[in-house]
Amino acid sequence: MDIAPKYSGSASGMMNFGFGVAGIISPFVFGYLIDRTGSWTLPFAGSICLLLLGAGLAFRMHPERLRERRLNAHACRDQTSN
Repeated sequence: MDIAPKYSGSASGMMNFGFGVAGIISPFVFGYLIDRTGSWTLPFAGSICLLLLGAGLAFRMHPERLRERRLNAHACRDQTSN
C-alpha cells in the first residue's frame, strides 16, 4: 500500500473496520431519514456529499511527498552525524 507501506496490515484493518461500521450504521440512518421525510432524496444527497468529500480527500493524499520528507530527514541526519 502506498500510503502506509510499513503498516499496510494495520491500514487495511482500519479501512475494513470503517467499512464495517458504515455498513452497520447506514441502513439505520437511511431508514430514519426516509421515515422522517418520506423521501429518498435526503439520504441519497448525503451519500453523494460523502462520496464527493472522499474523492476530494483522496486527491489530496500524496504518499510520494511523505517519502521525500523522510528521505530528506534521513539525509540531514546523516550529514549532521558525520
